[in-house]
Amino acid sequence: MYFRVLIIISKFINLKPLNLFIKMNIFYIIKPIILLYIFFHSFTVKGQKLLYSSEVPVEEVRISPKHASGGLVRDKISNLHYIPISSVKKEDIINFINKMCITDSTLAVLSNANNKFQLINTSGKITKTFLASDFKIPHSEPIQNMISEDGGFTLSLIHYVVKINNQGQYNVIELPKETQQSDNSIKINKTIWSYFSPDNVIERKSLTAIQMNDTPVIAYKDFNPLSYSNNLDRNLSQVDSKTKKCFAFFTNNYELFELDEHGLQKVYKFIFPKDISVDTAKLYSLKDKDEADRFMEESKDKLLGFNQVLPYKDYLLLQLKSYAGDHTWIAINKTNKEVLNIKNILPDSTNDYLPIMGWNDILLTDGEYLYSVLYPNEVSAARNKSEEEKHQMKRENANLIKSNNPILVKFKLKVF
Repeated sequence: MYFRVLIIISKFINLKPLNLFIKMNIFYIIKPIILLYIFFHSFTVKGQKLLYSSEVPVEEVRISPKHASGGLVRDKISNLHYIPISSVKKEDIINFINKMCITDSTLAVLSNANNKFQLINTSGKITKTFLASDFKIPHSEPIQNMISEDGGFTLSLIHYVVKINNQGQYNVIELPKETQQSDNSIKINKTIWSYFSPDNVIERKSLTAIQMNDTPVIAYKDFNPLSYSNNLDRNLSQVDSKTKKCFAFFTNNYELFELDEHGLQKVYKFIFPKDISVDTAKLYSLKDKDEADRFMEESKDKLLGFNQVLPYKDYLLLQLKSYAGDHTWIAINKTNKEVLNIKNILPDSTNDYLPIMGWNDILLTDGEYLYSVLYPNEVSAARNKSEEEKHQMKRENANLIKSNNPILVKFKLKVF
């Protein structure tokens, strides 16, 4: 491969192939060009301004979220439980959930303006509570973000990260002053998948978007900073506990990249109706920030991308995000491509007219169950509906409105 490329380049710089090998100083000058040629020769453009191997299988999926099915709880949901999160002590009180993650059936909550971190089991019991100041960092720093990892969670601060296992044991790690760390990473067995944001691309002067260990797998093409944003909650999904796979996804791109410990295995290319699909030709020709701002204003109803992706049994659960910031959870049966809009699942008498998801749109899975969150004040509509229908609510459900903490909703999807 090197020799073939050398012959090609020799034609442009008027050297014989043999002389290229003799004149090593010239070889070292052109070596980066050779490597770039090899990388892009084996990669092709698929989708919207991303490069990846042409050998990866691509499956097209056509869906219309507006026409996704719904139904009643009794027909779509099973094993439904409403579980108040415990509030035995004053420090247990959660006033507002900023972020929630799950790993190995342990839930983690960031609350109280990211100042409080709590571990909760799936029965609603708080097992550990930490304030940001409890981590004994030399200079007090706020918690910026939280992600789930195998067997625990990672809290990102400014100059440090805190790694906490499901039992509450933790290590504080200082980040180097100059780091080429990725913006998001996932470990599958011994393989580390890393995502690099557009901002990171500019700083690192590299077009790598997704990397497997040290090897680029997906790259940005014709990079235009105005065409990309960091407006998704994350760009790598949690790892499916059974299949040991996860997904990578990007803004202004409707592809899901299926990853496992061996590499990029498959790409799901979603085709949405034109009225909600972003105009990529216009997007990638943006010249300045004013033009970009106008484009975003005109595209409020368009899909920015997949804000979150949950692999769940034989389904893909996608949280679609619009340019206006609206969220919609849909579930797709990977076999028959049937689509279910979670918000179109309506409460009925079997669950005392309680919603299955709250206004915060939190949805998690441990591979077997799905978990969402309600606040106590969201129960009042169910009480009013029950009175209107002359329906007697179960005592434990009627008392949910008295809870001092949010309510964990635990359920399964019926086959559709």
